[in-house]
Amino acid sequence: MFERILSLFQRRARVAYTGNNEFWNSTAYTMRTRSGAMVGKENAMTVATVYACVRAISQTLGYMNLNVLERIDTGRRLAYNHPAHQLCAVRPNDYQTPYEFWESITAMAMVYGRAFAHIKRNTFDGRPTDLHILHTNDCTLMNMNGM
Repeated sequence: MFERILSLFQRRARVAYTGNNEFWNSTAYTMRTRSGAMVGKENAMTVATVYACVRAISQTLGYMNLNVLERIDTGRRLAYNHPAHQLCAVRPNDYQTPYEFWESITAMAMVYGRAFAHIKRNTFDGRPTDLHILHTNDCTLMNMNGM
């Protein structure tokens, strides 16, 4: 029993999936319930327990402040003037609050296994101006030079 508890705190390797989308679109994440119904990513949110759990976790993470810090000689401090701070903590876009944006991103990551946002940039200086959520089904992972 002690070994089991200890194994929870051991460092494990991190693995990232960088292959094609066929794996995620297959029936790998579809399971049959005790009643015989098939539940997958398309209809998982119709199950009350799944919906409640996704909602509770995404709302909790949406409430958390996401700040950008900068290093200074004595440690670190909030970088209020950094463009990323403005997007993450103040206003990600014209139609969502940071809470709504991060709640949606978290829920999408939980249901689909990943979440994407488009970073809109200023054409003159390249600074980020907006974050817009992209639906996972509209995105394709591409392997670019081994990355």
